[in-house]
Amino acid sequence: MGKFIDLTDLVYKYWTVLRFSEIRNKRTFWVCQCKCGTIKEVSANNLRQKHSYSCGCFNVERAIETNTTHGDAILGKTRLYKIWAGMLKRCNSNLDPDTYKHYSGKGITVNKTWHDYPIFKEWAITHGYTEDLTIERIDSNKPYSPNNCIWATKIIQARNRKKLEGSLNTYKGIYQSGSKWIARITVNKKLIHLGTYTTEFEAAQVRDNYVKEHKLEGFSLNLI
Repeated sequence: MGKFIDLTDLVYKYWTVLRFSEIRNKRTFWVCQCKCGTIKEVSANNLRQKHSYSCGCFNVERAIETNTTHGDAILGKTRLYKIWAGMLKRCNSNLDPDTYKHYSGKGITVNKTWHDYPIFKEWAITHGYTEDLTIERIDSNKPYSPNNCIWATKIIQARNRKKLEGSLNTYKGIYQSGSKWIARITVNKKLIHLGTYTTEFEAAQVRDNYVKEHKLEGFSLNLI
């Protein structure tokens, strides 16, 4: 093993070395703090060889800066660009405790392909984006990705926000049973069971589809 070198208080890009941690598998680890506030163990080799610049926020900032050169993203003025940049930032920051507990703190990430704004923009345009919609994850426990995101109205966003704050069923005809969600509807005084689903949102979609397919009158939809 080579000579021990004290890295305390040294700065490596976004990392500031706080203290020595341990030697593990012949590698020296140091407790470091990223400029965003994240504290993490980083190996001396990764610091000195520039294999690690930050907890991940450096790559996010670089992606945002790089993508400002793409067409309508210049200076980040378009609404869609701001949605994209905001999505990346809230999944890579510990600065806001309220944001952290719902995103970074839960391990919520952004699909790597979406770190490229043109790819995200193409998905958005081909999946119904309009200026009055916001991006919403279908399963709030999973990442921002093409398979887990839709463009939703503010009404849906508000319902999901209530759910995060601790409320239970926020959709008509949807009931929680353990970790699952049950969809059902009463037609002509007959209760019809529509199935059990992993997410509340999925259950709400099934109920809405039933109302539409059977052209039921007098039933309001959950997803407007």
